[in-house]
Amino acid sequence: MKKIERSPEPSIIKECRNGNFLTKEKIREVLGKDTNGCCAYCNAGNILATCPEIEHFYPKSHFPSKACKWENLFLSCSKCNWHKSAKYNGTDEHGKVGKLEHKPLKPDDSAYKFEDNFTIDIFTGKIEPKNDRAKTTIDFFDLNGEERNSARKNELELYQKTGFYVNYAFFIEEYISIMNYIKTKL
Repeated sequence: MKKIERSPEPSIIKECRNGNFLTKEKIREVLGKDTNGCCAYCNAGNILATCPEIEHFYPKSHFPSKACKWENLFLSCSKCNWHKSAKYNGTDEHGKVGKLEHKPLKPDDSAYKFEDNFTIDIFTGKIEPKNDRAKTTIDFFDLNGEERNSARKNELELYQKTGFYVNYAFFIEEYISIMNYIKTKL
């Protein structure tokens, strides 16, 4: 999960708050610019071409007042959005308590850094947590699902063979960083 530098709230969010839900496509475009067209959680690339979803970090069914809050909206692939569903941590606006033990990480949090929370196994494609919130995040979005690990591993093999990569750019960038670090230690 790459850190996201969120752009300022666009004016179309106000249209959403006023009940104009025809702005979803415009919101996807702005969110896509913040993530370079990747899923905010698993970093799968080029999801703008495959019908990305607007994911509500705090589920709108439990936190209706946050449904159109800019800081609550993320571009997501369908897999991450489906796995997360309406899970949440804490107490919602209806007094219901979420069942998560730890709050998941938010990729736009000012204090968030990938390297403080995760490591990547470059041989399996698996993301390993360094703390409880990272573990919750991995489980929350199913970031280590067999299909995802395989896709990251295949992307790495493509990069090693050709020097090019299509998806999971952040994963490949981490691999390059690891390899450069190893070279400096040899």
